[in-house]
This record gives sequence, structure tokens and C-alpha cells, in this order.
Amino acid sequence: MKGRNRSNLNILALTDLTYQFLPAMVERRSGQIVNVASIA
Repeated sequence: MKGRNRSNLNILALTDLTYQFLPAMVERRSGQIVNVASIA
């Protein structure tokens, strides 16, 4: 269960960070998002 919570945290953090940058990218009508994840 601990590993699942950590995975959920990593996914949610990545998603939240992406949504933080989206409004500025939409306003500029430009930008790229590169998400890199790893399971170790």
C-alpha cells in the first residue's frame, strides 16, 4: 500500500505541476510539455 500511495503522489504532483503551467502556455498559444516518469 505504501508504494501505491507514493505512486499516486508522484502522478498527482506531475499533473498538478502541468496544470500550473498550462494557462500561460494557452495565453501565449505556444509551449511544450515533456513528462518523464520512472518506476524504480
